[in-house]
Amino acid sequence: MNITVTPFGSYNDGRKANLITIESEYGKVCFTDYAASVVSIIVPDKDGNMRDVALGFDSGAEYQANDGGFGAVCGRFANRLVGSKVKLNGTEYQLDKTHELFTLHGGSVGFNKRIWDFATDDKGVTFSLVSADGDQGFPGNMEVSVRYEFSDDGVLSMDFSAQSDKDTPLNLTNHAYFNLSGHGSGDDHQLLQINADFFNPQAVGQLPTGEVRFVEGTVMDFRAEKDVALTSMSEDEQIRIAGGFDHNFLLNKSERGALEYAGSLRSTVTGINMRAYTTMPAMMIYTANGLSKPGKGGAQYGPRAAVCMECQNVPDSMRHTHFPSPVLKAAERYSARTEYRFTHE
Repeated sequence: MNITVTPFGSYNDGRKANLITIESEYGKVCFTDYAASVVSIIVPDKDGNMRDVALGFDSGAEYQANDGGFGAVCGRFANRLVGSKVKLNGTEYQLDKTHELFTLHGGSVGFNKRIWDFATDDKGVTFSLVSADGDQGFPGNMEVSVRYEFSDDGVLSMDFSAQSDKDTPLNLTNHAYFNLSGHGSGDDHQLLQINADFFNPQAVGQLPTGEVRFVEGTVMDFRAEKDVALTSMSEDEQIRIAGGFDHNFLLNKSERGALEYAGSLRSTVTGINMRAYTTMPAMMIYTANGLSKPGKGGAQYGPRAAVCMECQNVPDSMRHTHFPSPVLKAAERYSARTEYRFTHE
């Protein structure tokens, strides 16, 4: 295991950006301190060639300038909170609005728009952040961290931790964009499988309704592996609302909080396969529907150039109490783990 820290440009306030690289016997993964973001995931393909399978940028300044959340940690509340208000312990909190109908990813200056502190050791890197009481409207002084490790057998692990001095809504995830044919390949025909019998439909405006719908007989049925690009061009109402896939799936779990299989993504071009495991109850699938911007090494990223597999709690679950509660109780420790396990065949 080799862990290095190198310059990655600078931010608009003059602070130096950092690139943290973890190199194992399997490959290497790079991160930056802006949004604790995953910058690159470089793993072998079926022919032994090393491929970077994560979309990203070439400097910290580019991460700061772009709002796609590439590889970022999102919080305090990933995904949508409809109405930009939450009621907790009899008090209603007005949140920072990112849209007239909802707050997305915790507000306009959410965790995905912050420069995080970090510390390395001989096994990985831990990013940490302090979020003050009232930050983006949320209650409680919170300390939050994410630890990344990358093992010799190709497992990228993400351990999320948080603690607050007041009860507060919390939903953390990593928003990595994956293309297992290579980040700049433009190949949108990845094969997706999801370990979920149910999904959450959306209303117009991509507003979560709180409904739980069986995937059988719908375009949302990924219990068997299928081409995500072909399916995302369906005329189905849910696809039209989101312009592709931008939907939450309720994972099949044998035990709440257990680290279990969530789904997989595979490229027939490179033979690279990624299997996701998580302690979280849900996984958001996003197919980069409106993406159009330049990326690393002169690559041009377009619509459906990647698939995001965001393990998290259920969107808008503060308003829908039949879902697992997203409330972190004062002085309790939040802990969640997601693993992306890479193989090549």
